[in-house]
This record gives sequence, C-alpha cells and structure tokens, in this order.
Amino acid sequence: MLNRLRRKFVLTAALSLAAVLFVLILGLNGGYYFISTAAADQLLSSIAENNGGLPPYSENAAPQMPWDYPITQETRYETRYFLMRADETGTMTELQLEFIRAVSEEDAVSYFEEAMNRSGAFGYIGHYRFYRCSQEDGYLLIFLDCSRQLRSVQNVLWISCVGAVVILSATTLLLFFLSNRAIRPTVRTMEKQKRFITDASHEIRTPLTAILASCDLMLMDDPDNEWLCAVKQEAEQMSNLVSELVTLSRLDEGIPTPERTRFLLSRSAWDIVQSIQPLAISRGKQLQCRIEENLWLYGSEAAVQRLISILLENALKYADEGSTICLRLYRRRRVIYLETANPCRPIAPETLERLFDRFYRADPSRSRCTGGSGIGLSIAKAIVEAHGGQIRAQYDLQGDRCIHFTASLRDSRCAAGFS
Repeated sequence: MLNRLRRKFVLTAALSLAAVLFVLILGLNGGYYFISTAAADQLLSSIAENNGGLPPYSENAAPQMPWDYPITQETRYETRYFLMRADETGTMTELQLEFIRAVSEEDAVSYFEEAMNRSGAFGYIGHYRFYRCSQEDGYLLIFLDCSRQLRSVQNVLWISCVGAVVILSATTLLLFFLSNRAIRPTVRTMEKQKRFITDASHEIRTPLTAILASCDLMLMDDPDNEWLCAVKQEAEQMSNLVSELVTLSRLDEGIPTPERTRFLLSRSAWDIVQSIQPLAISRGKQLQCRIEENLWLYGSEAAVQRLISILLENALKYADEGSTICLRLYRRRRVIYLETANPCRPIAPETLERLFDRFYRADPSRSRCTGGSGIGLSIAKAIVEAHGGQIRAQYDLQGDRCIHFTASLRDSRCAAGFS
C-alpha cells in the first residue's frame, strides 16, 4: 500500500510537471515561430511597397512591435530574395534573381507555379516565404529566404525539448527520493486508522464472543425465546462486520492472505458456484455460469473465492424476483476477466460510481432488509487491486436492464500486493 501510494504521488507530480513543460514549450516555440514569420511577412510587404526593392535605411526608424523586422545598414547585404511579375492571366512576365544565388530559373518557375496555385497571399514553399500581391497590371510575387530563421526555430525547439526532458528527469528523481517525506503525514494517518481498526476489532471480539456463548447456553434452556434469538442475531451481524473490517484493513496493507500459490481458478470458481446454488434456488433465482476450463492464476485462492462469493451474493441480494444471474470467467492474453450480471431496478450513474465506497448503501434508509453493511464491494475492489486489476460497475439501461460487474485479474507474480 505504501509503495502504491508513493508511486501514485511521483506519477501524479511528474505528469503535472510534464503538462506544464509541454504547455511552456508549445507557447515558447509557437510564439517564436509566430514572431519569425510575422517579421518575414512585414519585410515582404515592405519590399512590395517599395516596388520590389528593399526599404531604405533610416536611423530614426525603430521597431514598434517585437515582430517588426529591423532595417539596418546590413539588411541589403544579408537579405536574400527573388521576385517575379505576372500579368492578369497568371503568365510570368519578369524574373529577377539578382539578390539570390541559390535559385535557378527552372527552380524559380516551379516556385512561381506553386505560389500561384495557393489560396493565401502568404505561405511557405520549402524554406522560402512568399508574398503574392495584386497590382494594376497583374501580380507581384516575392520569395524571401528564411532558412536561417527556420533553422533558429528548429534549434530553439530542440534545445527546449532537451531541457524539458532533463528537467523532468531530474525532478522525477528528486520526487522519488523525497516522496517518503512528502507522504509521511498521510502514511501516519493511514497507519493510525489501521491500528485503530485492528485494536477496536480485538476489543470488540472478546465481548461479542462472550455474548454469543451466553446466548447459546441460554437458548439451550429456552430455545423459543425471541429476545435471545434477536440478541444472538445482532451479535452475529456485529461479529461479521468486525471480521470484514479486519479483512479490509489487511487488504489495504496488500496482504490478502499469507498464502500465494498458482491454483486452478476454474475449479475454485465452480466450488463457490455449487455452494451458492442452493441459496439461489431457495430465493427463486437461477445461476447461469460460463467458466472457461483450465484457468490458472497466481495469487490468493481464498481471496479470489471471496471475490466471487461477494459478487454472486450481491447479485442474489439485488436481482429481480425470478430472474437469472449470469457469471462469466474467461482469459484474454494474460488477464482473466470475471463478469456478473443480474436484472435489477435502474441505477443512477452517480450511484454506480460510489458502489465501491466503504459503508456506502444505495438505499438511504440503510435497512438491513435491503442490504448489508456496505463493505462487501469495497473488499471485492481491494482483492482485485491486490491482484493487479480493476473492477467497474455498469448499468445497461437500453439493453437487458442489468447491472454488470467486470473484474480483471492479472496472471502475474508481480501483481500489486504480491510483489
């Protein structure tokens, strides 16, 4: 239980940090890409306004926005671009390659054709940013070499990703080593709760044993005494509740039973079904079982039998009169699935989410005529989690109007609770 809580703490903190770093990287690189592209678009617009030439340098001109392209005395020497003009029909009439050396006439023609087929005025073709503007006699197309800017964007992305991985790895290691200190208050609280349950259970069991023994002795002399029978029934229910609390406390500690073996699950399941079959018949309900043969599982046979018994008894308790209860047990790869289904009244989704909470009862009156103490499904969930699986409840409102419980058990010697 402690290791599981520690892993959850480290995983939650690491995932939270990863989400923050992802948003930070996305915003940083997206902003840098936007500023680089906006600066290139502004320079292209300035060239178009200057009829294909670079805007003149002015000492008083200062960038107003972060993405404004600064025009310096070196701009004319470091800016590489080429342009072409086309008539109204889209036929190229002029090509200027004097400001670039890396583009041939054939390449320029292919860039021209692709830019003319684009829907937007701005766009990227390779590492060239182009701008297509309309003029009185046709079109002016300007292509700006943005290879250095795009390479800078890639470098920033690479550096930020590497930095994020280093930060995440270092933080995860620190969390792993400091997690014991972080969860220590929670661990102390849980240990106090477990100690209280264990101590209280032992203290309660002694008087309960004395009460039950006294009731048995007095009932031998007066077997028809209704008061004694009521006292004995209440004492037995209290004793069962104490036993379930102790079981739940042991399951929280990851110790469903000291015996861990590889057992034939199919046979164990049939044993439970045969023991519950007479109870189902007496209540006018039927059990329909489909249990796959030769299912082996490494774990606690007693705990898994308890799981099957809890689910079947829960189905018998809440199934409609004269209905059929279905049980399925089968394997999918390394996971064994246990499913039960029984018709019952509709159950709200918020109720389904709380069925596995301790002491939760769907009946607000908490009458013993309509259910138990509300611990059984909590024990079932703890057994499933101890075997490295999960359990869930679903109600099929549109189909067979049944409540379905599905539990998965991992056939592994490294399942949680058995490591």
